[in-house]
Amino acid sequence: DLQSHWDFMGFTDEIDQEEFGPLWDVVSKIKHQLTNYDHASSFGFPMQDPQLPDEAWRRLGWYLAKNKNITSICAAGRRYITDKMLANMFGIFGSVIWTSSMIKLTFGGNSIGSEGIRIMTPFLRASGVRRLWMSGSPIGSEGFRLLINGLEGGNLAYLRLGDCGIEDVSCLDDCDIPNLTQLTLESNAIGNEGAMCVANNLLGSSSKLNRLCLKSCGIGDEGAQALSARLSTNTSLKHLDLLANKISIDGMKSFARALFNVRTQPRNRPSKTGPNHSLEELNLTRRWSITEKGHRILQFALAVNQEINCPRTKQDIKLAASKFCPSNCKDC
Repeated sequence: DLQSHWDFMGFTDEIDQEEFGPLWDVVSKIKHQLTNYDHASSFGFPMQDPQLPDEAWRRLGWYLAKNKNITSICAAGRRYITDKMLANMFGIFGSVIWTSSMIKLTFGGNSIGSEGIRIMTPFLRASGVRRLWMSGSPIGSEGFRLLINGLEGGNLAYLRLGDCGIEDVSCLDDCDIPNLTQLTLESNAIGNEGAMCVANNLLGSSSKLNRLCLKSCGIGDEGAQALSARLSTNTSLKHLDLLANKISIDGMKSFARALFNVRTQPRNRPSKTGPNHSLEELNLTRRWSITEKGHRILQFALAVNQEINCPRTKQDIKLAASKFCPSNCKDC
């Protein structure tokens, strides 16, 4: 049972209270949480650094690896979690079979670099993890490459990597993450090249990606045009966030061309080469930097897509058309 597992690892009140001294209050709370996991499913790290010795972290990692009830680990915003601590906890990946019940890992806002990602990679390859949040951890481009290689062909559906110091995403050219549905890369300086790489590898006709956030990534018109060009064949993407980039009116027009002309296409059967019918939300730029006419064109196209995907009454869509559609759309 769980208490036997705990005792086997040497976590006994008598030994640990003497070993950890003033830290015993924190250790005892961790012990209580772990030994009551018959019904609990999530393990959360303490908000404050418990300053446990390396051996204690190794024991904790062993326990988490063997527990069949835990489906998620939450360590968001715990700045004390470093590559060394992960090495102590997760260095046993090669010798311990991790539980297949693990679904979600939240390690955002920590001091985890590329070495920490390297340590976690064997687990990511072998586990059934579907949601991974690393935003705010300085993994860099090398950590991104290791992560993508480790996730290739896996079950991961949700990946959040905002503000991770990533500049190069070219590793996407050589990897396939077939089940990815949500990706956040905001506040990483990937630029136009990165946007084109994302468009070419993650927005194909067979893609399952439905939400993509590239906010504040230094993307200009060239990257915007690459993304909008993919919309003509993509049928999965519903939400695209490009706020706070360097996109001018030319880049906006490329989205208008990809989205408009919907009246010439079958309402419930997207064309293989015609305008996009799946995108429902486009966060392109600040409202005041778009002309009123351009705003009406984009808003009308998105309104029609929402009608196709979530039908309302004919009166509603007619009202949307009369309100948003300009009588002469020369820009498209």
